Amino acid sequence: MLIFREYIRIVGLWAVLFLLAGTTTTWAQGFKISGKACVPDQECKADSITFTDSVLSNVATRVWNFGDGTTVTKQNDSIARHVYQNAGTYVITLTRTVNGKTVISDGKINISTPPPSFTNWRTDTTICKGETITLDPYAGSTQSGFRYLWYPKGDTTQSIQVDSSGCYSVEAISPNGCSYQNRINVDVCGEKKESQGVKWYFGQKAGLDFGGGGNPKPITDGNLSTIEGSSSIANTKGILLFYTDGITIYEKDGKPMKSLVPGDTNTVQIPLNGNTHSTQSALIVPKPTCRGCEYLYYVYTTSEIRGKKTLTYSVVDMRQNAGKGAIVEKNIPISGESTEQSAAVENKRDSTYWVITRIYGTNKFEIRHLTRSEEPTTTTYQGGQVIDSLANAEGYIKIGPADTTGGNEGNRPMAVVIPGPPTNSIDLYTFNDSTGNMTFNRTLVIGPAPPKAYGVEFSPDGKNLYVTMLADTNANGTQKGASYVLKYDLTQKDSLLTQSKTVVDSSTTRQYGSVQIGPDGRLYIAVKGSSTLATIDNPNGGLLDSLIFNPSGQTLGGQISQLGLPNLVANFNDPSNGPGLTYADTCVNAPTVFQIGPNCPKLKETYTLDYGDGSRPYSTTATQPVTHGYAKPGQYFVTLRIVTRTSAGGICKDTLIKDTLTIVELPPDIQLGADTAVCNKKGIVLDMKVQAKLYVWLVNGSIASRQKTITLNRPGFYRVIALAANGECFKSDTIEVQIKPPPSLDLGPDTVFCYRSSVKLTVPQQTWSTFQWSNGGTDRSTDVSQAGTYYVTAQNFAGCENSDTIKVSELPKLRMAATLTNPKSCTLSDGAIAVRLLTPGTYYYRWTGPSGNLFVDTTSQQTALAPGTYKIQVTDSIYACKVDTSFLLPPPPPPAFSLTDLVALCEGDQGKAQLTASGAAGLTYLWLSPRTDTTKSILVDTPGNYQVKVTDPQGCTAVGLSRVVNLCEPRLSVPDAFTPNSDGVNDDLKVFTSYITDYEFRIYNRWGEVIFESNNPDQKWDGTYRGSTYPSMLYPYIVSFKSESFPDRPRVVKRGTVMLIR
Repeated sequence: MLIFREYIRIVGLWAVLFLLAGTTTTWAQGFKISGKACVPDQECKADSITFTDSVLSNVATRVWNFGDGTTVTKQNDSIARHVYQNAGTYVITLTRTVNGKTVISDGKINISTPPPSFTNWRTDTTICKGETITLDPYAGSTQSGFRYLWYPKGDTTQSIQVDSSGCYSVEAISPNGCSYQNRINVDVCGEKKESQGVKWYFGQKAGLDFGGGGNPKPITDGNLSTIEGSSSIANTKGILLFYTDGITIYEKDGKPMKSLVPGDTNTVQIPLNGNTHSTQSALIVPKPTCRGCEYLYYVYTTSEIRGKKTLTYSVVDMRQNAGKGAIVEKNIPISGESTEQSAAVENKRDSTYWVITRIYGTNKFEIRHLTRSEEPTTTTYQGGQVIDSLANAEGYIKIGPADTTGGNEGNRPMAVVIPGPPTNSIDLYTFNDSTGNMTFNRTLVIGPAPPKAYGVEFSPDGKNLYVTMLADTNANGTQKGASYVLKYDLTQKDSLLTQSKTVVDSSTTRQYGSVQIGPDGRLYIAVKGSSTLATIDNPNGGLLDSLIFNPSGQTLGGQISQLGLPNLVANFNDPSNGPGLTYADTCVNAPTVFQIGPNCPKLKETYTLDYGDGSRPYSTTATQPVTHGYAKPGQYFVTLRIVTRTSAGGICKDTLIKDTLTIVELPPDIQLGADTAVCNKKGIVLDMKVQAKLYVWLVNGSIASRQKTITLNRPGFYRVIALAANGECFKSDTIEVQIKPPPSLDLGPDTVFCYRSSVKLTVPQQTWSTFQWSNGGTDRSTDVSQAGTYYVTAQNFAGCENSDTIKVSELPKLRMAATLTNPKSCTLSDGAIAVRLLTPGTYYYRWTGPSGNLFVDTTSQQTALAPGTYKIQVTDSIYACKVDTSFLLPPPPPPAFSLTDLVALCEGDQGKAQLTASGAAGLTYLWLSPRTDTTKSILVDTPGNYQVKVTDPQGCTAVGLSRVVNLCEPRLSVPDAFTPNSDGVNDDLKVFTSYITDYEFRIYNRWGEVIFESNNPDQKWDGTYRGSTYPSMLYPYIVSFKSESFPDRPRVVKRGTVMLIR
């Protein structure tokens, strides 16, 4: 690209005067000469002079003679380029072969000498706050006729006064139009440099300011309104330069940037060729200059893939418009077959940039190297998957952190999202920011779409890859299904990479979009329609500290996120360095290493470190690591004082940095034991058996658990490392475990048993020798009679162990209904039984009669049955389950009749009793043995049981029983007098009794004394008492007794007198 074409037609009149310096555009006879006609600056690799033939048709060959002894032959190319090494006037001769004839054209060019280099020009320097220095390219000597243009404010004097940090460059232009340029970087002591990615603008007027350290602050005065891509850039002081959505470029004050492109006025405002629905719609990349500051910026834009597929660029010159910048070139086409993807990275070793884009329909990348040369150098790389659908071209490209290991400097991981359908995947590459070499490594298959892979970002250490998945949407735009944030461990081999997936979060209400690393090392994730961003703290997710995900971790101050976050040069988000104190190894009795960060590296500084434990402070002028041991755990208040001095010895800055250091105890030693091998299905449980705040298990190099114990149960070889940590202080142990797959043990399919029965469970595989069943059994087989889940653990002689589980169910009880038809006569067989099973199925029936006889008929119904009890056994045809029951067919009811139940007679008195049976008409009576009477009534005189059989007209009988008992009334008679005179007649008083018990008889004298007493009715009184004869008189008596036949009656008491006569 010629300076003439690139700048003259687009910049303002004042800038044209300077930009025309040394530029030649003339027409010789038949060809045009254009370019900067100056002796080249060897350091800057100046551009060549371009010679363009005006004859375009029928030219077979062109031989260019540039007049300095150099010639070049061209075929089918009308343009030639040449660099003149010395000043002077040269004659150029073009010899053409046209239709077989020779045609010659001549022309002249005058090559001028550029201005001298700057004498005594300062190197990059540091000044103290409030100090002013003078910048003068020629140290006070005047160069006649020279003009000057300074950056950043566009000053045109020979010298300027500087009292603030920044990059300052000046271009000196001699009267012949040739120029020389150089720059100086000025730092202010104590002023922290910021990364150029500290200002983010995105979404609906949303933004974040990472300047000043700490948590980012919401920016609420942005003017973007975009769904997806945007880009922004700041200077190293953290001051915003401009931002864009790929359609409009906004100045730092939020106004559309002034355009110097002819025809593009504030009224017209030709939009850039980006799109609010393009994933990486815009990308701002500085244009390197030779010894100059960065004041030119490319703004690359990609159109929406379902549109024109265009890749274009515009140019912003920050020297214009009083340092606010102006667009000097707009919508310059690069490609008409581009995807929505773009990425860039800086090579900090030579301050050049690489821009990477894709060609749609291929697996090719275009790699543009932005150097000091006017035109970028473009190469292509072919590798990875072909982008052959519109959906494939929508994912992000991201370049990760540089590899700092020996021999790999400059290598960076690169991820290219290839969304589905049908399948989501990410192609992984290595890009070298020194050479521009690109290598395809492998493809990470994520899974089917939807959800659709969208955003991607590397962790700061490049070992983890984070991917966002867009959920599908309904017709009304609402979310359909879940959106995901995924994490993959890039240290895993190809076969394990997909399996290393961790679902950081999934949500059916949050739509996760772009994921972008911030200058603070955190990851920020766009959440569509939300006033917050999701965040991931510690995305490195180290062994001793896991990542922390917060779905609303960063407020936007009321503004709204969409899907996109700003697309930045990859290392513009690297954290900036500044004064400070870092430390490592914070364990008791271990040397803690302190690293001092200088305040002003270019000035002399003294560092005094107070460890906070009462020990002597340490002073030094060097920044090498310092070690110190702490004897006890606890918190220590550490201070670092930095005294910065000027070159004259005065104090430039006195800085005190305070920090709190926590020293922790080491956990006890872990003893995992010797290496082991197990042969079972349950595996092995490993236990650290120590107390610590954090536990980590590494299995074959990957984090497998953060618990105190871990279970390994898959067959294989495992190298297991256990770490127990308090903070960063840890102990570890290693064990190798082999888990052998045990022989098969299969109890077979789940089984059933019949209601209230049992089933035998058996281990059929003969390799097993010992058994332990869950019900306590220890044999190969065990009987179970209850439903449930049973398991068995078996071992063989080789020490292998396996187990299996079987579910045993109890079938429900067979239930049936029966219809009974009772016999109507006691002498005929006219009864019936019909059985119906309530559970559908096929059944067998077995009948047994009242006498135990088996029926020949095995159907569910029996007829012609006499009264009696019938048994039935029902068996189902599938499981052979049985149910037994019986049915009673009762005879017709016996005849009803009444019968004398109990009657008494006194056999001793020759008493008699009548027994009478009575009932309905038609009954017949038969008194059973010993009687044979057939009358209703009989007369009996003997106690006993008497039965009568009553028969009705249906032949049904009933037997009744009457009991005749001997029951006599008690009798007692006491004589009125007796004569104890020994004449043999009535000499004794005798009481006459019958059918009595408990007899008591007492005779009293006149004073109430008992003079005779007896319990035996046969005992008589002879009229004496204690050998004395009682006189004749009346003697009272009392007699009592109970009834022998009626013992329940009360005692009978009688009183009377007896006359004793002598």
